Amino acid sequence: MGLDMYAYSVDSKNLSQESNLMLHLQNGSVIAEWRKHHKLFSWMRDLYIQKTGDTETDFNLVPVVLNKNDIKTLLQEVLCNCEELPTGVTISYNKDHYLPEDLDFIEYAEKEIKKGRSIIFMGDY
Repeated sequence: MGLDMYAYSVDSKNLSQESNLMLHLQNGSVIAEWRKHHKLFSWMRDLYIQKTGDTETDFNLVPVVLNKNDIKTLLQEVLCNCEELPTGVTISYNKDHYLPEDLDFIEYAEKEIKKGRSIIFMGDY
């Protein structure tokens, strides 16, 4: 099994009223992809819990809508690179390995949000 993650740019229209974000993903476009980026997955899971209070989900295929403040916070986290890998992850990991991809995603996501679009993250393991 792997850990594949995607970020989508979707139409913001009716997003807050839409109970099934998957419909938006089908009409959106993939703006970033990551493979086995455990730090990002953990960060997104923590953000999901913070937003929803749901600590019971296994977070597989659970979409998370990212707003402007989420992207800004992610940028700060990426630049400081402070967070450690979750306990039990034993893959070799260079702390800057995903830095170019993360920064490209953040820049693109900021542009999409300025255009009035929404960003949705989803991981699959």
